[in-house]
Amino acid sequence: MRFEHLYVMFDPSCFWIAKIGISKDAEIRSTQVEKSIKKKKGRINTDVVCILKMPVLFAESIEGVLHAFLRSFSIGLFYGQSDAMRNTNGGTEWFKYSNPVSALLFLAVCALWFNNQYFAWAIGVFLLPIPLDFCIFVLGCAVLQYAVILMGLYVGFSFLTK
Repeated sequence: MRFEHLYVMFDPSCFWIAKIGISKDAEIRSTQVEKSIKKKKGRINTDVVCILKMPVLFAESIEGVLHAFLRSFSIGLFYGQSDAMRNTNGGTEWFKYSNPVSALLFLAVCALWFNNQYFAWAIGVFLLPIPLDFCIFVLGCAVLQYAVILMGLYVGFSFLTK
């Protein structure tokens, strides 16, 4: 059992597709993926950016759950597997995205704190070419895991003090 990085990467030159994967070193993985895209797809202006990396236990299992969740939307507007990077290094881990969760969170925050209508801004967040929802999913998985670990430590140490 060891920590590995669960990461979110995207290529700004390819709108609305991003990669969720695992690696011991996400920056090295980003370079590997970028070189593979340049070689296989012939894209000179490729610049794969790792925008989030979270150390988690059981990273492979969490990655599998996230991939299965995203594949379940294969026909939907919001998510689904992308064939744009097929035949590249990690090519099956690229998914289409938009940001409905981020847009809804944005609307909720605006409604609670500002009491105004920001629907047009929420559409902008929805269409933003940065995978905010994927970051929320990865952060959510990591925070949930950290909470379970801390709860286990708390329960374990509470028995020691009795």
